[in-house]
Amino acid sequence: MSGKRKAEALLEPELPITPMLDMSFQILFFFVMIYHPSALEVQLDLALAGRDGPVPPRQLIDGPAPTDVTVLVRTQRNCGKDGAISQIVVQSPNGKEEAVTLSELGPELKVLRAKAGNGKDIKILADGKLKWAFVVKVMDVCHAAGFADISFGSPPAE
Repeated sequence: MSGKRKAEALLEPELPITPMLDMSFQILFFFVMIYHPSALEVQLDLALAGRDGPVPPRQLIDGPAPTDVTVLVRTQRNCGKDGAISQIVVQSPNGKEEAVTLSELGPELKVLRAKAGNGKDIKILADGKLKWAFVVKVMDVCHAAGFADISFGSPPAE
């Protein structure tokens, strides 16, 4: 007699696959049905510049709708902060221009919106080298100040 034992057959557990698949699909269905993206994640109301200049969200028969306020945003160049905001100038409908910082922009726009008879049109003239994150910050401030129709354009040549 040799000291070898016979190898016992390995016991394999029985896994019921069908109930696990059913539960997985029920959980998936639950999360799909309760997911509701917020309105800010879905849509940004803006009008991009076209060949004939900015195209506002609303068109008049004679041409583009006039803007109530214009925000001119210039960028920094060659100083280690390429693409950041260097200057913000707010132009009111009467032609008055005022240089402000990003933190001062909101209160200034609220004052101009009240003076313009609660106008809702604003145009952002942003430098082509300005990083998109800063454009979105300016756009958020404009939207928070109550401007609903935001259009874009390129700034005048220096």
